[in-house]
Amino acid sequence: MKISDEMLYENAGKARDIWLGSLPKGRDIPEHRFSHGFERRMNALIRKQRRSPFINNMVQVFKWSAAAILIMFVLTTSFAITVDAFREKVIEIVTKVFSNRTEYYFSTEETELYIPEIEFGYLPEGMELVKNETYDTMMWIEYNDKEGNSVSLIVSGVTSNGSKVMGLDTEESDYEEIFIDGKEMIINSKNGETDLIWTEDNVVYDLWGNISEEELLDIEKNLKKILY
Repeated sequence: MKISDEMLYENAGKARDIWLGSLPKGRDIPEHRFSHGFERRMNALIRKQRRSPFINNMVQVFKWSAAAILIMFVLTTSFAITVDAFREKVIEIVTKVFSNRTEYYFSTEETELYIPEIEFGYLPEGMELVKNETYDTMMWIEYNDKEGNSVSLIVSGVTSNGSKVMGLDTEESDYEEIFIDGKEMIINSKNGETDLIWTEDNVVYDLWGNISEEELLDIEKNLKKILY
C-alpha cells in the first residue's frame, strides 16, 4: 500500500498522542544529576553575571597578574637551575659506541688536581679491605669477603693536561643512565658484575663489583669524601 502525504497528515495527530502517552508521568521522571564540573562552570557563570562589569574587569586583571607572576617565577627558577647545572658541569664527556663496547673520554679545563680521601660508610657484611693504593692521578680501593664477593672503587682526577679514557663491555649488557641526587650515573651490568660510574667536580668515580645493583647504590650513597 502506498502511503500518501494526505494519509501522513491525517494520522500525524494520532501518532503524536500515542507517543506522548507512552512517556512517564511528571512525577515518575527521574531527576537528572549534572556532573560536578558542569555545576562548577554554571556557578562561575552565575557569579559572573551577578557581578558588575567593573568587578569582572578587576577579576580578569588579577588573573592576568597572577599568571604573569607564575610565569616569571618558573622562568627565574629554571634559569637558576640551568646556571647551577652549568657551573657544576666541570668534566665534559664524549661517548663512542662500538659493536661490542662503549668508550668514554673525560676532559676538563681545570688545572688543579686533587684526589679526595674516601671512607666507606656502608659495606655488605663480611667485606674486608684487601687493597688501598694511591698513585699520581688515581686511587684504587678494593674489598673482598670469604664467599668471593668483591667491591672496588677507582677514583681518578682529570685536569687540562690530559683526558681519561674508560671502556665498558656493553655488548648485550644491561645499560642505563640515571640521575641520583643531581648526579648523572652510568650503570652497566653483565655476567654478574655491575659498574657504577659518575663524576663530581673534576673527579671520575668507578664503583663496581659482583654484588647487586641495589647494594652498589647503597655503597655510593654512603661514601664520605674528605678534601684537604
